[in-house]
Amino acid sequence: MKRILANRPIKYLKRVALVLLGSMVVGLTILFVYARIKDSAALSAVPDSSQLVDIGGRKVHFHILGQENDGPAIVLIPGQPGNASPDSGWWIAVQHELAKTMRVYAYDEPGYTWSDPAPQPFTHLQSADALGDALTALGEDEVILATFANGNLTAMDLYHSRPGQPRILGMLWIDPDELTPSRASRLAKRYDELNVNATVPLLRILTEVGIGRLILYDEWIAKEDDAQLAELLPVDVRESFDWDYYNLVKATRGCRNGLNATFERAATYVDDLRFTSSFATPTDIPLFILQTDLIRERATLSQEAIDMIPEQTIWYRSTVENSLGGKYIHIPGSSHLIMLERPGEVVEAMKALVAEIKPVACCSVRAR
Repeated sequence: MKRILANRPIKYLKRVALVLLGSMVVGLTILFVYARIKDSAALSAVPDSSQLVDIGGRKVHFHILGQENDGPAIVLIPGQPGNASPDSGWWIAVQHELAKTMRVYAYDEPGYTWSDPAPQPFTHLQSADALGDALTALGEDEVILATFANGNLTAMDLYHSRPGQPRILGMLWIDPDELTPSRASRLAKRYDELNVNATVPLLRILTEVGIGRLILYDEWIAKEDDAQLAELLPVDVRESFDWDYYNLVKATRGCRNGLNATFERAATYVDDLRFTSSFATPTDIPLFILQTDLIRERATLSQEAIDMIPEQTIWYRSTVENSLGGKYIHIPGSSHLIMLERPGEVVEAMKALVAEIKPVACCSVRAR
């Protein structure tokens, strides 16, 4: 009798363990199905103003406005605003204003929004190839590139790896990454300290089973994005803002394709930066660099990032001085997401760039 009584706690523990294991399996199954349903719903809702361009079995997404306008196309290349998804949604206010007189393509890199994932880990060179192939398929042979944050790596890789395909007439970089070996070395040390390469595989596993959507981007984070957006948008822009398109893009930000692309982006970034830093910045076209008032962002920046601002500014100024008709523009009091907070000033910078290259491209008319 004593032996039977002594075995009861063990039996109870086994039952509890089985119940917990069963609950975990059920929970993970629900999460997996939930994530797949959410992904499917988001990725099937392609906006009417979008086009999926086939580049040999893969699709590249563009949001296209102002197709009735002639002249070189404006191509908006995303970059990563902090930890948020680098997608065309951040450009929508600027794109609508530019499209009144220009043909404007907002590009989404492989894996983001409705662009198919790439077959290998993300690199900016790979993104540049996808962009170049898609623009060629669209018949766009003369373009002006606008980039945000680290999107300038894609622009540089396109400029150097595919000269004249398409022909790049000018570039506008907003808060671009400083393309120097010293910056790459500093970041490599920082990434080693954070053990980024070891963390990425775990994040991918969490995303594949559905946990990634729940803890990295779901409705509760989307609400924070909405609050940030409402705070940034000026009243006059808020009233004309294309909420329908933005909300469709926002719904894709929790999809596993985009989350995995972001993880790959982190794992390959230092090597990407080293590769692109080996190229000379353009000297034969106008390059405008718009620098926001990053000092305003001090509360969210590391001390290392703050210490790098003067060095960045020096690099920005010297880079535009070496270009043909380049210009450095500082916007006092602006935040990093200037495309939403003060889109009019971005539009004016683009118009100034277009005016600078008009003597070269005045006769450019797209074949219809």
